[in-house]
Formats: sequence, structure tokens, C-alpha cells
Amino acid sequence: MGIEILLALLSGLISMMAGAIASQATVEKFLRRLFKVTQRTPTATYTERLAHLTGTLKKSSADVDAIVEELATVARDREAAVLKLESDLAALTTREQELQKRVSDLQNLPLSVAEHFAAMTSAGEKRSARRDYLLFGLGVLVSTVLSIIFFSIQG
Repeated sequence: MGIEILLALLSGLISMMAGAIASQATVEKFLRRLFKVTQRTPTATYTERLAHLTGTLKKSSADVDAIVEELATVARDREAAVLKLESDLAALTTREQELQKRVSDLQNLPLSVAEHFAAMTSAGEKRSARRDYLLFGLGVLVSTVLSIIFFSIQG
């Protein structure tokens, strides 16, 4: 920064001495080449920098709003999932207690009662099996007779 000011002052003094022959800008250009100092690009004005920063702030704010909304959506989804899991857990806990009660009731049941129940159901199953075979055989017989009758009427 100091060399910049020095070059500007020096070029001003030389151009004053040279008078109308050389302008200050021409002398400054010559001195820059002589001392190999590049000219700095002019910085943006305060208004331009403020406008740029305001635009960047608006964009950043919009990005943050979008992220916050996405986080809120994820939080709501997770909350719903947790509530569903809690209700499922409560239902399963109730079911487990009911099944434990049934198991304990069956464990306390005397063996003779269980054998009697098994004997009662096996007799009913045998009768049910005989009835099923009888109905199946009758169904085959009736469908055969009906088929013969219908084919003899048509033919």
C-alpha cells in the first residue's frame, strides 16, 4: 500500500514539473513499469459489497429454512414411528400377559383332565373322518349317476 501512495505522489510531482508534456496517468504508468509494480484492481464500492452480502445472507437464510423444515419433517416422522412402536409394544405386552396366564392355567391343570380332553376330541375326530369319507363317496356316486343321465339325454 505504501509503494502505491509513493508512486502516485512521485508521478504527480513529475507531471507537475513536466507540465503539459506528460499527464499524471502517463507518468504513473511509466513508473509502474520501471519499478515493476502492478496496478491493483479497484475494489467494489461499499454499496456493492453490502448488496452482495445481503444477497448471500438471503440465500443462506433460505437454505437454513429449508434444512430446518426437513429436520422438522424427519422429527415428526420419527415421533409417529415411536408412537406406533409404543402402541404395538403395549398390545404385545397385553397379549403376552394373556398367553402367560393361559400357559400357567394349563400347567396347573391335572394330567387326568388333559388325557380325558384328548380322548374326547379323538373320538369326535374319528367320527368326523368317517362322515367325511362317506360324504365324499356319496358325492362321487351322485355326480357319476347325474353325468350318465345327462349324457344319455343329450346323445
